Amino acid sequence: DKELEARKLRYTRYADDCLIFVKSKAAATRVMHSITRFIENKLGLKVNAEKRK
Repeated sequence: DKELEARKLRYTRYADDCLIFVKSKAAATRVMHSITRFIENKLGLKVNAEKRK
């Protein structure tokens, strides 16, 4: 949550699911890659590719 707030992204989280709201598909792609890297590299967690959209 702190990382998303620091990036000034609008989001909603449900337990272990998170919806991030951006204005364009290009922004969504950038944010998805960036947040996935953060979660996997900094937090040591695995992002489920099947649930990722």
